Amino acid sequence: MGVQLAQVFGRFDESGVDEFKEIDSSQGENDYRRIYLVNYTSGRSLAIKITNNCFTTPERIMGWSDLIERYNAAGIYSPKIVATNDGKLWFRANDCIVYAEEHKKNTCVLTNLCLPLPLRNMKQIFIQ
Repeated sequence: MGVQLAQVFGRFDESGVDEFKEIDSSQGENDYRRIYLVNYTSGRSLAIKITNNCFTTPERIMGWSDLIERYNAAGIYSPKIVATNDGKLWFRANDCIVYAEEHKKNTCVLTNLCLPLPLRNMKQIFIQ
């Protein structure tokens, strides 16, 4: 796809990149999806998504961002879509659409809230 990763990464944080990992989640020859888990020198950690497919559109990204904000406002954690340094939720790099999400490793403490409703009374199976 010819995307310059250093330029893409710099659009979200200019502190420099400590490390990154690439994940290819493409689904066929007409579906390009790369996720870059990027750790910045500033300590920030993002999942930067570079896509070229018929599903990921600017309108969907804007809708996902709105939905995520509503989830978080209701107390349901969801990683936020992160704006670029110049305030954009997405941009184009060559033929690709690029956007980023917070990347946090959350762990679920096994409580009644973490179990599906039918299993809430059976938590002793999961917690020893």
